[in-house]
Amino acid sequence: MRLKILFVLTIAALSACGGLERIPKLTVPRENLLAAYRLMAEGDQMFVDGRDHFALLKYLEASRLNPYHEVIFNRLAMAYSRLKQFRQAEEAVKRAIRLEPEYPYAHNTRGIIFLATRYNRQAIRSFKEAIKFRPEEASFYLNLGHAYIRDDDYQEGMRTYQKALEIDPEIFQRTDVVELSYEFADAANPERFYQMARIFAELGDKDTCLDYLGKALSAGFSDSRRLMSDAAFEKLREDTEFVKLIASYGIVESNS
Repeated sequence: MRLKILFVLTIAALSACGGLERIPKLTVPRENLLAAYRLMAEGDQMFVDGRDHFALLKYLEASRLNPYHEVIFNRLAMAYSRLKQFRQAEEAVKRAIRLEPEYPYAHNTRGIIFLATRYNRQAIRSFKEAIKFRPEEASFYLNLGHAYIRDDDYQEGMRTYQKALEIDPEIFQRTDVVELSYEFADAANPERFYQMARIFAELGDKDTCLDYLGKALSAGFSDSRRLMSDAAFEKLREDTEFVKLIASYGIVESNS
């Protein structure tokens, strides 16, 4: 199975950063609460269906009716993020966190926004905050792993991916996720593609390993001695697909 790296927000979760002052929650009329929940539910369905602009409009209307609900503002941030309106996304998610500093999914969303805008260290901190408040959520560890990889910390990325898999062995195959392509900001980076191939080889995901290895070779990775001596690929040495792939780039076993 070919797999893109995902920044994961579970649909079930469509649901305190230092320096953000908490917003006190005021009473909202019952009719406004009910209408906001209805609009949010309609927005959720549109979001799942990929109708992002319409979802955004629903969330905006819900936020006007109930400006004191962190879940609404987290959803609003997600919609803005999918539309690549990152400044508005950041403002919405900050309000979600100020309304409820221990709301883990808002910290996760903020981490995704930081990754999308290439603030890797801030993303790492945000995902760690999400994990602190909900340590049993596999997708948070997966996203943290992505952040480490983006920051070129492959050892921590590998360790964090393994933690995600301990919680949910199917996390890389899940379909109930929101996808943002990892490669869009890292095109033609042979070393990063090679390291991703190593990680997935060690995780036992051959298809994704070969996908990234092919990208590394295509982008110019040419250290055949390193490839053929790398312990991460030991179990693939005699695999027909692995041998065929590297041979297509002129690499054979005798180069080891």
